[in-house]
Amino acid sequence: MGGWSSSKLTKKVKMAGTSLAKRVEKIPGFLKLIKVISKISIQRRLILFFLILSIIPIVFMGYLSYTSSRAAISNKIVTYSQESLIQASLNLQLSLKKYEDLAMQLIINSETNNTVVSFINNGSGAEQLKDLLKSTVGGDENVRSLFIGSINDGSCVGAGFEDPNLTNLFLKLKQTKAFTEALKEPDQTYWGIYDSDMVMIRVIKDFSTGEPIGVYGVVFFGYQLTKKMSPGRYENSGESAKDLPYTIIVRRDGEILTSPNVDDIGKNLTQLLRSSKMAEVLKQNQSQKGMLYDHFSNDSVLVTYDQINSRNWYLLGISSNVYLFKEINNVGFLTVIFVVIVSMIAMIIA
Repeated sequence: MGGWSSSKLTKKVKMAGTSLAKRVEKIPGFLKLIKVISKISIQRRLILFFLILSIIPIVFMGYLSYTSSRAAISNKIVTYSQESLIQASLNLQLSLKKYEDLAMQLIINSETNNTVVSFINNGSGAEQLKDLLKSTVGGDENVRSLFIGSINDGSCVGAGFEDPNLTNLFLKLKQTKAFTEALKEPDQTYWGIYDSDMVMIRVIKDFSTGEPIGVYGVVFFGYQLTKKMSPGRYENSGESAKDLPYTIIVRRDGEILTSPNVDDIGKNLTQLLRSSKMAEVLKQNQSQKGMLYDHFSNDSVLVTYDQINSRNWYLLGISSNVYLFKEINNVGFLTVIFVVIVSMIAMIIA
């Protein structure tokens, strides 16, 4: 009985071996390769074998060096990028502080608030408010326009690079999503978009009645803010400049407030990223800083982020992998070329 089982098992093994051999023979070019190899002398086959065998350590070490170098570069870039984001955040918050301080003054300082109420109700005190706005903005090149206006009509007083009355900026702003959303959150400072620039809006209430009567707003040049956060992208000219890392401001709901790519401003970040990793970060509102790899507008990128809780923002550093790993990828390519050349030489010698 044991002999019968052993014989049956042997037949099955032979049948499996025959079936495997037939499948291998059907591989395109396999028989042709066997014929070519069979014509090579045993001595040359041994030479070829040992030459190819000697290439294996080169390939292994090249791959190990390539992957470890990429990991080291990635770690350094993440550290540097997050430090840059923190510094950019500090500089940005310092630039915005005086405008936020003025917003609080207009709301809680009874004398200043009364001046605003008088202007809204009967137009008096306009020059006093204008002087206040002018002294606040000074020569700040980041500010396009600074204004105080009525909720109910188009009356406003302003300062800055652009007079909101002469260009109808205030009236146009009242037609935007940013203005509408700001009125829904009267006790919060709202950050949004006007044209391709970032706008800050705060509802002003009558100190004595608590009734919303006007708005205080600042329109910041998006270009200037982006330039301060991503100087390298603007200091370098040529085609390579577009591959340099840059920083963008994103609301917690995903709306992009500033970007060197003007077409991206106002879009939702989650629509431009291929994966949902960053969407989860924004949704959970827990991770203050971190990093992830993703595709941004079809470009493979490293994304680092830093949360600014006081403004409901995230600063995002976008770094193209093409730029980050350009040199190491070139080394990897040269290693592959070297291996191919050595292999060809080995075959010629054999």
